[in-house]
Amino acid sequence: MKRLSVVLALVVAGPYFAGGCAQPAPSVIAAADVEAIREAAGAYAQAAMDTAWTQWSNFFTEDAVFLPPNTTAKEGRAAIEAWGRAFPPFTDFRLDPVEVTGVGDLAYVRGRYSISILVPGGPPVADSGKYIEVWRRQPDATWKISRDIFNSDLPVPTASSESR
Repeated sequence: MKRLSVVLALVVAGPYFAGGCAQPAPSVIAAADVEAIREAAGAYAQAAMDTAWTQWSNFFTEDAVFLPPNTTAKEGRAAIEAWGRAFPPFTDFRLDPVEVTGVGDLAYVRGRYSISILVPGGPPVADSGKYIEVWRRQPDATWKISRDIFNSDLPVPTASSESR
């Protein structure tokens, strides 16, 4: 019985290993799509700088998940827009999409950011870090962010660094 199972498995799976039934691999996204995502990243940052939160949130899919640090996940465009509206104003915000690649209608971006925000009653606070985004091509051929996570490169403040 064991021998029959092995033979049956080879007969069923064999063509996949030989490439006989395998589907052709989808191609990597086109250079024009990479450029469209890079341009969208610049417009995304500008919308945030302009506090145009409805415009900014429209860079996300309706069912997007936004994973900012130090808070819970924001699920859906409305929750993401509400998070943006509550964020302190920017004095600077830059995105550098270091790596943009993907397959078919799915792309990912690995990048770096720098930001400066105005904290009420204090001087501007600067931060820099990294991010990962998942983008999906929409039916109208535009690209929108489906998943977004970022975190700081700065060390966590300690009691000794706060007393300086």
